[in-house]
Amino acid sequence: MVAITLNGRAVEAPEGTTVLEAATAAGVQIPTLCYLKDLNCIGSCRVCLVDVEGEGLAASCNTAVREGMVVRTDTPQVAVARRANLQAIMDDHRALCATCVRQDTCALRDLASTFNLADAPGPLPEPAPWDADFPLQRDSSKCIKCMRCVAICEKVQHCAVWDFTGVGPSTKIIVRDNLPIAEAGCALCGQCITHCPTGALVARDDVSLIMEAILDPAVETVGQVAAAVRTAWGEGLGLSREEATPGRLAAALHAVGFDRVFDTDFAADLTIMEEGSEFVEFLGFEPVPIYDYETVGGLMLDLIDKIPAEGDSIEIHHDKRTITFTAKAMDALRIDKIGVEFKLDSEEEPTE
Repeated sequence: MVAITLNGRAVEAPEGTTVLEAATAAGVQIPTLCYLKDLNCIGSCRVCLVDVEGEGLAASCNTAVREGMVVRTDTPQVAVARRANLQAIMDDHRALCATCVRQDTCALRDLASTFNLADAPGPLPEPAPWDADFPLQRDSSKCIKCMRCVAICEKVQHCAVWDFTGVGPSTKIIVRDNLPIAEAGCALCGQCITHCPTGALVARDDVSLIMEAILDPAVETVGQVAAAVRTAWGEGLGLSREEATPGRLAAALHAVGFDRVFDTDFAADLTIMEEGSEFVEFLGFEPVPIYDYETVGGLMLDLIDKIPAEGDSIEIHHDKRTITFTAKAMDALRIDKIGVEFKLDSEEEPTE
């Protein structure tokens, strides 16, 4: 453990921890905008600045703690610097908050409110041309160059659709090799949309087209509910899992105006089989033949013979390989997230 002084208080943190992580663990809030833990710790937004004694201002997201370090997060100099950096971002941001789809979940808007910032006094930047038919939509005038889309696409999804050009104020986020987005190999996973802190990346909005079809008596409208939607649709409405039934969802769609509503269970099963086959191919060997379960969660529940706690794991040895399944998150009696590690007997470190 490393001992530091944070805002006049003695704090201990594991070696290699960043100042931001140490402060968060100690209950001290430091604002961030471009930061994504273990993925994007470049400090480009300069919103997470802290005052390190003897060194001056430093980005807390990529500054490691050191023995005896004295850090303050609440000095006037820190507040002024954070506010100036945020204002510079706002000055280059097309703030159309009243009509933006992210108006209630925009990280930049929240910070602008916290620091009492004003909209840019000059003309708003104009968005670059974009394929209006593509399911992923981008408004470059709302992009704050945080690089989160670049990091999540390259390091997690391994698609590397996004890239950047230029440095400093001239930095621009672009599609890889300046390709049209439809030719860049985008998997339409939605992760860049989820991790974008503003409304620069959104899903294409087809609501007006749907309502036009519903209101046209000559058009018979059909709604098909995907398995993921059927499972999670109630969360955004505050409904419990018991209340958010498929029947209630179908009734709601009929009430909206859909003539017919279908559940796509069979297509979802086909997708699961395809994804499972791809996973087995990725692992490089045939599945273990002695188990017959529909889910990995079912396998874990049976082999552990109890409701697992977070961190519980099982190992399966097969074909000179060891597969370890670990319960990463629990949702009541259901395993919500599972981590998988596989290791060849000849390998020292497993691959997760």
